[in-house]
Amino acid sequence: MDAKKIGTLISSLRKEKGLSQKEFGDILGVSPKTISKWECAKGLPDISMLKTVADVFEITTDELLEGNIKEKVSNENNTNKKKLLFIGIILFVIVISSVIYIMINKDNKEE
Repeated sequence: MDAKKIGTLISSLRKEKGLSQKEFGDILGVSPKTISKWECAKGLPDISMLKTVADVFEITTDELLEGNIKEKVSNENNTNKKKLLFIGIILFVIVISSVIYIMINKDNKEE
C-alpha cells in the first residue's frame, strides 16, 4: 500500500469528477485539510471510509488500495477499439456497396 500512489489516485479521480477538496470532504464527512493530507501522502483514509471513497469514484477498494485503475483504462481502450472497428466495417460495407452499384449501373448504361 503506497500512500503516494493512493493520494495521487484520489486527487486525480476527485478532479476528474469535478469535485473540490471541500465538496469531496463534505461527501465523506471530513475536512478539506484531511483530503489534502491524503492527496499529499501525509495520511490515508480511515479503513472505515475505504468503501465510501471507492464508491464515490466508482472503483473497487482493491483499486483504491493499489493506487491504480489499469483495468478500467484497459476496458475503455477496448471499447474505443471496438467502436473504431465497427465504424471501419460500416465504411467498408458502404464503399463496397457503392462500387457494386456503380458497376451495375455502368453495365445497364452499356446495354
